Amino acid sequence: MLSPGDHAPSLHLPDIDTGRAVVDPWGEGPVVLAFFKAACPVCQMTAPVVRAMAEGGARVVAVGEDPRPTLVAFRDRFDQRVPTLS
Repeated sequence: MLSPGDHAPSLHLPDIDTGRAVVDPWGEGPVVLAFFKAACPVCQMTAPVVRAMAEGGARVVAVGEDPRPTLVAFRDRFDQRVPTLS
């Protein structure tokens, strides 16, 4: 459990666009992590909210559970313009 002000642990997940591992997506300040599965109806319903948070200035990183081609299709279908890791 993290306490306010604690630095989150590093991730070692590939970016779906570059294939390169993202180790520390946190940078400075808070980040919203949006975990999703492409076939999940609730994830599909909330995809516009994730996009709106990013468009509103929040730093958002999506983490998908599916294979890369499925994640790319989800991102494109819902116009989710946030860094997406798998």
